[in-house]
Amino acid sequence: MRKTLLVGGDSWADQRCGSYRKTDILTWPILLAERLGMNLVCVARSGAGNEQIYASIFDWICENGTDNIGMVIAAWSKAERLDYEIPTKERSKFSFSPHSYVTSSWYNTRIAPRGDIHGWLKKSVRNFYNLQLLCEFHNIPYKQFQMISLFTDYVSEYYHETFKETRIDCINTLNNTAQFDLINKDNFIGWPIYNESGGFVIGDETAYKSWKHHDKLKNNHYRKGKDISMEYVISKLDAHPNKAGHELIMKFIHENL
Repeated sequence: MRKTLLVGGDSWADQRCGSYRKTDILTWPILLAERLGMNLVCVARSGAGNEQIYASIFDWICENGTDNIGMVIAAWSKAERLDYEIPTKERSKFSFSPHSYVTSSWYNTRIAPRGDIHGWLKKSVRNFYNLQLLCEFHNIPYKQFQMISLFTDYVSEYYHETFKETRIDCINTLNNTAQFDLINKDNFIGWPIYNESGGFVIGDETAYKSWKHHDKLKNNHYRKGKDISMEYVISKLDAHPNKAGHELIMKFIHENL
């Protein structure tokens, strides 16, 4: 019997994302499941924050058991997103597997209306560690990684004039979280997710590379129209991976499993 690949994430993993409609783009979880010879259960949803990503994986495991899970992959999202759910009495088909269902409808807010980036970072790292504890307790093979920026996008947008300083403050907050040294680096690809330590965000290394923020790290401003790579993204207005981008992401993840 083929094992199940259980994937949680946001629009970069969700085949139903509007950016992929009426295109020949297949998202990286579909490509990875094919490469691994596994059946895909993808509980990713566009707009998802890290609470939803963790909860969706956790709920699926609790409802379906662990016997046939070959691997769990969590592709983490932005720290500032707010997730909330409204229970529904109907069980609706949720993913590419006929065995995957949800009993709640998740909704998301792009930026939480209360709190700040430092508190949101701490909340996200707790979800990272919870995913690790969940999988290791059940002896489930797993990998996790930061698919898109945990905090750099937010800092870039809201702390434009103090980008470098605020980004360093966020790194310090990350480093000082209670769970920071407990994260299993062997199973968290790119940890601790910032390049000063040799870490990375997978999206920055693949489809997102050179698209938006890399110049700010050096110059603290955008270089509009200069050195912008469109090879792996849909367009200048849509940073979601194109077909080549998803293939590159899949290969990068596969090489690091």
